[in-house]
Amino acid sequence: MPQARWYQAQVTAGRAPPLQPGAALVMEATVRPSAAELQANSRSRSAVLHIMKRVEAPTVAELERRLYPLLQWPLPEGAGGHGEGVGGALGEACPAKKGHRPKGVAKEARGGGAGSGGGISKKEEREQRRARKEKKMKKAAKKAKNEKGSIVMMT
Repeated sequence: MPQARWYQAQVTAGRAPPLQPGAALVMEATVRPSAAELQANSRSRSAVLHIMKRVEAPTVAELERRLYPLLQWPLPEGAGGHGEGVGGALGEACPAKKGHRPKGVAKEARGGGAGSGGGISKKEEREQRRARKEKKMKKAAKKAKNEKGSIVMMT
């Protein structure tokens, strides 16, 4: 990658700090079906197996985060890896995704759920679901009624 080679030359010259290693993926050579597999199953002709290995190495996101300021380019929106905020400053928190909750955190602990004043109760949710289903059934019945020879059954 030309950018990585250029950045490494800057590190060697003492003009830039070295890249920090992180969880990165390296792609190995693709694997295609053998002649025996093709003979046994002709549909496997288009099959291609891509193998990725996880390694500890500098990532492209880390390279871009360090490279852009050196070249005096503006960082793209959302630049930097996970765990870094927009702008890529180290130690900044990643903005939370809408509706995202960490594993093991109950809805009530996030401020939602019954009795918290945020969101709707389970009973209201069931009623809304039932109303949507009923509306959908009526729409389907009306459509079927307009078609000749249709039998409509509502359950």
